[in-house]
Amino acid sequence: MKKHKFTCPSCSKTYEIKTYNTGTNDVMELFCDYCGATLNLDLYDRRVLELDKKYREYSKEYFAEIESILNPCECGGRFRFDAPPRCKFCRAVVDLEEIKRQINWWGSKDGRPGLIMSRSAPASKAWRKIAKRDKSA
Repeated sequence: MKKHKFTCPSCSKTYEIKTYNTGTNDVMELFCDYCGATLNLDLYDRRVLELDKKYREYSKEYFAEIESILNPCECGGRFRFDAPPRCKFCRAVVDLEEIKRQINWWGSKDGRPGLIMSRSAPASKAWRKIAKRDKSA
């Protein structure tokens, strides 16, 4: 993980953000749609593997199902695959191109660095407990 200084274009506060190479980590990254916290889910988590078998490829339905079985962020927001990065102070949406420009980042295959803009949400608390179905019924 690499640390960078970043200045929010909306509130002008400068703070540290972290980037990492998403190509070398076995995680999928979601952001909170309210506070911008980053949640990294392990691709080898049993729930992710079960959905991999069910869908066999990434699709809107696949991502929607993962989002539907996650607990809300501690701020009350929801973790989303398509939530944009946000400033940790003013919570304004921060354009990815602005982040890349400020940290002098030039690329990975998908064009997006792994980002931690505010805090990392613990993956251990991310999954909702789902009651097991009674097989005798």
